[in-house]
Amino acid sequence: MELPKILVEDTRNQPGKHLNIHAYCSENGVRIVRTKLACGDYTLPTDQSVCIDTKQGMQEVYSNMVQSHDRFRRECDLAREL
Repeated sequence: MELPKILVEDTRNQPGKHLNIHAYCSENGVRIVRTKLACGDYTLPTDQSVCIDTKQGMQEVYSNMVQSHDRFRRECDLAREL
């Protein structure tokens, strides 16, 4: 018996922000369930030790790491703890 394919999306993601991810999931039989996540934008419901934090581009990565460094560090520490 094949388990249902489910991807969990953080409710803090703006609806319609990642249409490419939603289209891919729809085409491949993956259901997206929205709920508040402790860290990241996407994870698996059965194994949240792996999460994905999407970025618009390298400028956003730079901004997160340099301009918001304390927040970036706290989020990395939380992800490691979880």
